[in-house]
Amino acid sequence: MKNKGLIINNEKEALCTLKNLNYYTFAGYLKEFIIDDDHYEENITFEHIYHIMEFDRKLRGMLYLTIEPIEHVLRTKISYFLAHKYGSLGYLDKKNFNNPKQHNMTLHSFSQNLKKNKHLGYVIHHNQKYDGNFPIWVAINLFSLGMISNLYSNLMPTDKEVISNDFNTSPEILENWIDNIAYIRNINAHYMRLYNQTLKKSPLICQRNHLYSINSYKIFDTFYVMKFLTVNKDEWNLHTNQLKSLFDTYDEYIDLKRIGFPDNWFDLFIKK
Repeated sequence: MKNKGLIINNEKEALCTLKNLNYYTFAGYLKEFIIDDDHYEENITFEHIYHIMEFDRKLRGMLYLTIEPIEHVLRTKISYFLAHKYGSLGYLDKKNFNNPKQHNMTLHSFSQNLKKNKHLGYVIHHNQKYDGNFPIWVAINLFSLGMISNLYSNLMPTDKEVISNDFNTSPEILENWIDNIAYIRNINAHYMRLYNQTLKKSPLICQRNHLYSINSYKIFDTFYVMKFLTVNKDEWNLHTNQLKSLFDTYDEYIDLKRIGFPDNWFDLFIKK
């Protein structure tokens, strides 16, 4: 890195840092500063790159905190709807879903998760007292976000519409948003880079909600649609202010365009 022009102000500290970091992860953040195979941009320091890595790590943490309440809301709305319309065990009946094969795959994933979590108190309780029958409002707690995405996408069209109306959007849009957030959550779970990263998926625009076009394939797009999936206004605004604080802290080192955020992002995010 020194030979390519990276400025290392404290080699001892840099070596200590690299002992606790994957070098190739660090090098990934250097890519945007490469001029050619043998040179980095002038005046780029090791510390600068490390601060970008720190920012990215904290952004991933904030993303997780933002996704978590959305998962809870989706679990609640979907399970309550299924329970009221089809009964506590109606989710087990393929007739209540659009695609029997997809329904079987969802149940198989659920069965696998039951086995993995057989020592949980409520799993033991339902196995012993209710002969292994798990009502949907209990079962859905063992659904990953990817499974929730598959469950919603396989609902009957009229059922999907009832749930999507709660988010002021269409079934097609909500299905896409849940799938996109599940994709992002998986990226996050594997500690993959978000900063200056072009993603493989981008959520669809909802004309009822969006005030700004999203097709950057950057993390901004997903953050923006999460605004419309977070039902608690105060909780969302808290996340928005925390995000602004994070951006302000690392303002010297980051470029918000690298994650797709426009200059007026705060005004777009805040819920009145």
